[in-house]
Amino acid sequence: MPESADAIETFARKRLGTEVFAPQPDDPKWQIFQASLASAIEQFRWTSRASNVSGSPFELHITFLETFSPNALADRFEGKFFLGVHVALFVAINEFAMFCFAQKDFFADLGDPTKESSPNPWDDRLPGIWLIDNTLHGGRVNDEHSRHLIPADPTRFACSQLLALLMARFVWLHELAHCFNGHVDLVQDLGIALRLNELPESLGLAGKPKYSKRAPTDEEKDVLRCLELDADESAFFASCAVQMRGIENIEGIRELQPGLALRLAIFASYAMVWMFDAFQEYTKSSLGDTHPAPSLRLQNMLQTAKDRLASENGDFEKMHRLVLREFDPISKAIPGMFTFGTLREMGHSDELSAQLESLEPIRQKVAEKLRQFQFSVKT
Repeated sequence: MPESADAIETFARKRLGTEVFAPQPDDPKWQIFQASLASAIEQFRWTSRASNVSGSPFELHITFLETFSPNALADRFEGKFFLGVHVALFVAINEFAMFCFAQKDFFADLGDPTKESSPNPWDDRLPGIWLIDNTLHGGRVNDEHSRHLIPADPTRFACSQLLALLMARFVWLHELAHCFNGHVDLVQDLGIALRLNELPESLGLAGKPKYSKRAPTDEEKDVLRCLELDADESAFFASCAVQMRGIENIEGIRELQPGLALRLAIFASYAMVWMFDAFQEYTKSSLGDTHPAPSLRLQNMLQTAKDRLASENGDFEKMHRLVLREFDPISKAIPGMFTFGTLREMGHSDELSAQLESLEPIRQKVAEKLRQFQFSVKT
């Protein structure tokens, strides 16, 4: 996979009107950004061997963007694919992950949970969102806020950083699927969208006649929803497969006890779906037009766990059941967070299953349209 700083900087400036986030390499507080980016770059190198049916190679560039909104994107610009994660999203992920491990009943087999105070959210705001909102209004993070948030036990603090990396990995993989599976090319070819964002920004661009500022039709919204479900499936499966196949490249995660990294990866995937729903509330955007409802996305992922991941690894179902219960201590602190009960009900919901089933004919049609755009590695 090529690593062209010039291509990435040109994309950020000309295409997005923003800048690449470039942290100081010797600043400890930014090392987690570097770890996430380096891991993704290394894991995605295999894509450089891929091509589509027309023989076009897959050229990928990934970066953090100096943009303080909790978003991520997948785009194709000048024949190259770009994945971008906004700085604000990763900051919010990290704060949320630390908050989780400050809850004494969360992953209670890690470190010494009795040292934790199980705090409520700071200023009654969702962890991550408070930080974004406070910064946008000129506020600063003070020591009291940090003490309230950071896990007291050193082992649990270290694990919170690993959880943040796994949550970010789900995002990277989701955006990769939008490119590799042909989603970006399809929406650009049909004139539905200029790029794919995790939170809707703009489906049009001034000066680009193919991408009008009109609202997408109901049929186009169905296409976009199907693409999101497909990207979720790909990202969830890949996140777990990294652990089940022993191909982790982050040292701290690789050194965890057997099964623990998989449990964290499962939690990270489900938590990201919930976080994006919370960000929707914060930004007052309407995901319902172009993204599936969170309950449907979770039902789809629960189905992926049952149909694909359980057959991949004999211990997966056991790990999966354990992880679903980890949402209960977080839901006590954050109203509206999933609980074991709600996730179990989703997994057995006839109504949600019927909704997914009703989308299946549309997904099949979309899959046919994607064939000309999707990439693969020839064996």
